[in-house]
Amino acid sequence: MKRTILVFCLFVFLTAALFSQEKDFPVLKGPYLAQETPGLVPQKFAPGIVTTDIGETCPAFSPDGKRFVFMRYDAREWDSGIKKYSTMMTEFNNGKWTKPKPMPLNLNSDYLDWDHNFGLDSESFYFTSRRPQSGEGLPVPGDIWMIRLTETGWTQPQRLPYPINTDDYHDANPCFTKNGTLYFTSQREGGYGRSDLYRSKLTDGEYRKAENLGPVINTEFSEFDLQVAPDESYIVFVSNRPGGHEVMGYRNDLYVSFRKKDGSWTAPQNLGDDVNTIGGVALTITFDGKYLLFTGKGKEPNCDIYWVDTKIIERLKSKEYK
Repeated sequence: MKRTILVFCLFVFLTAALFSQEKDFPVLKGPYLAQETPGLVPQKFAPGIVTTDIGETCPAFSPDGKRFVFMRYDAREWDSGIKKYSTMMTEFNNGKWTKPKPMPLNLNSDYLDWDHNFGLDSESFYFTSRRPQSGEGLPVPGDIWMIRLTETGWTQPQRLPYPINTDDYHDANPCFTKNGTLYFTSQREGGYGRSDLYRSKLTDGEYRKAENLGPVINTEFSEFDLQVAPDESYIVFVSNRPGGHEVMGYRNDLYVSFRKKDGSWTAPQNLGDDVNTIGGVALTITFDGKYLLFTGKGKEPNCDIYWVDTKIIERLKSKEYK
């Protein structure tokens, strides 16, 4: 009897604690965390909810628009030499968004998990990690991993096989088209620069040979942090090629390239001052293709998440490809 009473009291305490945490969180009932949508000038995303006084980066919406994941950190604490990050998620449940909370510990490893993106459905989740294949040992340059949400919770991380991941080179930034083609970044041999953009087509349930996107997009410099439109009509990516804007000590600008009818790509165009004087890394496109989210300058040394209407991309599209 005493044990039953103890268990009941513990349940009441935990329920009260959870309620206390949620009662100060605003009721958010609309899409995109019920935020006022931006125009052609980037705005901070969900101030006080996602974007705070510390650092946020790596945004990702699920295909159904009901999950939003991002990374939270505080670079001011890195003086100790230990870089700590938390992968946060908010969900649209019972008609409203939940308060962002850390995802399972298997996605908050000591090896750094970043570059988040959902797969073709809202239950598959992909990310880059420096964790070794064995789960123990020294960090690796970077590989693409995935977890899946089941009835019993998130699965343990699984490393994607070759030809997506290589054994000795950095592979990162997974993103998908509607037909399952996987676009990603790699530093593997045979590229044009330090980091190139690749894609691998899904055929009969398997990913085929990785294709370099070629010298129109890739240069002798670094191309990375990509996001492809769901219909594969354009690709947005980061490059440190000459001519970029210096923000927080880096020259990493966002560029867009449009896919022609023959499958080739147009010459990349800089997204312009409105975006690239703020920043331009760790990006995503919303599930409906309407908004671009990216990481830009915050309260130094931290970053913030911004968003802007994708019309900023469409206006760069020449009449030939409209």
